[in-house]
Amino acid sequence: MLVVVATGFVVGFERFPYTVLAPGSATAGEPLVKITGHPSYHHRGALLFVTVNVRDRVSGAEAVYGWLRGDQAVFPSNDVVGTHTPEEDFRTGVLEMRVSKQAAVVLAMRHLGLHVGETDRGALVTDIVHGSPADGHIGIGDTIVGIDGRTVTTSDALRLLLAAHHPGDTVHLAVRRFRQSTAVAVPLGTAQDVTVKLASFPADGGQPAQPNRAFLGITPVTDAAFTLPFPVDIDTGPVGGPSAGLAFTLTLIDRLSPAGILHGHKVAATGTIDLEGRVGPVGGVPQKTIAVRRSGADIFLVPSAEYAQARAEAGSMRVVKVDTLDQALKIIEQLGG
Repeated sequence: MLVVVATGFVVGFERFPYTVLAPGSATAGEPLVKITGHPSYHHRGALLFVTVNVRDRVSGAEAVYGWLRGDQAVFPSNDVVGTHTPEEDFRTGVLEMRVSKQAAVVLAMRHLGLHVGETDRGALVTDIVHGSPADGHIGIGDTIVGIDGRTVTTSDALRLLLAAHHPGDTVHLAVRRFRQSTAVAVPLGTAQDVTVKLASFPADGGQPAQPNRAFLGITPVTDAAFTLPFPVDIDTGPVGGPSAGLAFTLTLIDRLSPAGILHGHKVAATGTIDLEGRVGPVGGVPQKTIAVRRSGADIFLVPSAEYAQARAEAGSMRVVKVDTLDQALKIIEQLGG
């Protein structure tokens, strides 16, 4: 009896490397958007951005409860965060939300014919290979702006400069460190000097090792700074990740359009957005669909790749798959917007 009780206590309260995804919220994006120095409008209807509730390293009781519930999913934590440390996972979420909001603002303004200036300002680090030369010297969210005294403005420029080096070479990088703000525009700080000894390129994804090719161990993208015609702030609080990109783009177009686009409808949307207006998959769609269904939305716009998952949880709610911003606007127009 004592053994059974003790085992039950440990299983019930001990933390395990599992993550539970549960329905989050479907919230109107309009109150989160602040537009300064330009007319903005309030219309009937609502555009909802959707979240999923993520609980990491849950107790045994929470894991079992999640398995038994029909609206939750339980995964090994590594399936959700991969090899990231908790700090790296936090940085990734902050960075993804920042980039997502920036793309939403720029895309909405350009869609409406407003001029947005653009300047490349470095190679933004979006991932680090553990055990690589960069590990411990450079972090996710840092921006490399120079190498060996030469300015770096794009990720391609960084790759070309690294390609001129050999394994074993020592390089001197100018690095602007990650800042935690999820604001659309985050000023860069002062660059720090970082010295790294390059390794040889390891085997990757079935490709053989390349012993003569220099390897730093980062995934860079170009960090673009945009000059907006007027300030826009989107206050998402502690929410991270890129999945609200489409919803915020539609919200801004609605707020900046005198006639609006919703015609009184309640529209929920999920999906990443890029500067070309392409909508990408987000994860957690079954739980998000349940949250949207409970909100009473008229329609849920989802990335094509995740349409089947949404449809399975939607009940009588209408779900429509979209691949681009233009498709999403066309669907809303067909509602009478």
